[in-house]
Amino acid sequence: MSQSGTKRRWLIAAAGAATVLAVVLSLFRLPVVVAQPLPKPARPAVVLAPGHADELAMRDLTPLFLPTRYSAAASQSGAREPGSGFVDRDALRLKFAEDNPALPPPPSVPVPANPTEALRVMPVPLAYGFGRTDADLPAQAPRGAMVDVFASDDIKSDGPVLSVLVPVEDRPPGVTGKLPGWQPMEFQAAIESTGLVGALILTRGSGVQEVDAHFKNFLAEAFRLGDRLPPGFYRIVVGP
Repeated sequence: MSQSGTKRRWLIAAAGAATVLAVVLSLFRLPVVVAQPLPKPARPAVVLAPGHADELAMRDLTPLFLPTRYSAAASQSGAREPGSGFVDRDALRLKFAEDNPALPPPPSVPVPANPTEALRVMPVPLAYGFGRTDADLPAQAPRGAMVDVFASDDIKSDGPVLSVLVPVEDRPPGVTGKLPGWQPMEFQAAIESTGLVGALILTRGSGVQEVDAHFKNFLAEAFRLGDRLPPGFYRIVVGP
């Protein structure tokens, strides 16, 4: 037998053996590995201090229609009569002491003779029920005017830098009685170290031309506004 014929037979035998082995292996199936799901992490338990029991009960998500110790209380009822159920209710029986009720009688109110006197029976004004009370306001002394001076460059001023009551003698001529008849007015003034710079500038009038002219001259001459204030720009408000 030649060498080439021997190799051919070995190749055929090897191919046949490989085919048989493949057929045998196809009859068996490897087991499939199923991945196990990871366990869910357990929720940590929340433990409250003993003093927080009331707060826990108030924040409980239990429906409000379920009875709790805040919304319902078990009534201590006596034994039921034979044949009665839990839906039966006993008749309400109220008892009052007739010999000593221990209730003070209301104060006696005299009957008024006519309707006009009935209105005077009220001990307090009617507005007391609405929180309105009478306040005792002190009577103010008569004055000619009120002068308030504010710094013009100070936007957030806490108040006037100068407040002066003008005597009655210096009030505008022709103004008599309690009703002044004129509205508050405003002036602008510039003051330097030597005094008032120029004349006062009227920015809001009082509605009466004579009153505006009177206080414009009074503040500059008799009141001497330039000698009372340091240098700067000011807003002067003059009211009744």
